[in-house]
Amino acid sequence: MKTITPTLLETKNKLHTTGSWLVLVKFVYSGSVLWRLTNNVEDIVYGGNTYSAHALALSPVRETIRGDLPKQALVVYDPELSMVGTAHSNKGLSGGEVEVRYVFATGPTSWTDTGLVQYFTILSSTWDDRESALTFTIGVTSPLVKRFPRDRYIATICRHKFRGGFCRYSGGTLTANTIAFYHVDGGQDYIRLAPYAAYTDFGDGQHVQVSGSRYNNGEYVIDRVVYDTPTGYTRFYLHDDFELVNENSAHTRTITVEAVCDHSLTVCRANGNDAQYGGHPGVSEGLYG
Repeated sequence: MKTITPTLLETKNKLHTTGSWLVLVKFVYSGSVLWRLTNNVEDIVYGGNTYSAHALALSPVRETIRGDLPKQALVVYDPELSMVGTAHSNKGLSGGEVEVRYVFATGPTSWTDTGLVQYFTILSSTWDDRESALTFTIGVTSPLVKRFPRDRYIATICRHKFRGGFCRYSGGTLTANTIAFYHVDGGQDYIRLAPYAAYTDFGDGQHVQVSGSRYNNGEYVIDRVVYDTPTGYTRFYLHDDFELVNENSAHTRTITVEAVCDHSLTVCRANGNDAQYGGHPGVSEGLYG
């Protein structure tokens, strides 16, 4: 149990004092300090850092009979909307850290540290547009909700980021204004490219993403690639369940066709990158997978 010194305890129990009992709150997310705030009408300098005067409220500790870990609500009012954008772009600051320190201040730079400091984890957050308030639910994380062991080995899903440092795939990208799309009645639709020699890193079974087209943006699966030497064209024939809209974009639109990955071994092999596959085909699926 945390206590304060007898002198401060005597001051706290007085009916009238010349100072204020303040809360200093520090928000830390991804190792960086976002805000230092205090529930005062003027800024407070503590430990060489300025805690900005701000409207905030800290609720009592909430406990339940269901065995939940104790939680508190920390409400930070943001009428100028200077903080909600930061919280929104950083997943509500979930997983961030909050330091709550209590001091007795008699001026902006004159204070007495009570020695009471608490550390919390941000469990969740909400925004109340009517009250212009950010409410952070703070508490401690439970080791019972953490994955152990840390890594999970799955046979059918690659854990690497596509085109990242562990994947190391860098091919399968082309941008040109000589790309056309053909819908073939009774046959396979295809994407036509020229010249054929530039696209030899594309192959059967690949998934490709088309962008920049007028009518045919989207993801497709290549059934087979045909390099037509006499005409100088390359044709990406698509699986039967894909239909295109006739579009001859030669010299009018810049279109990008790029290989993508669904993190399966099949597509990794189609990309010719299965040596870097980040799944574990030898591991059984199910309870122990």
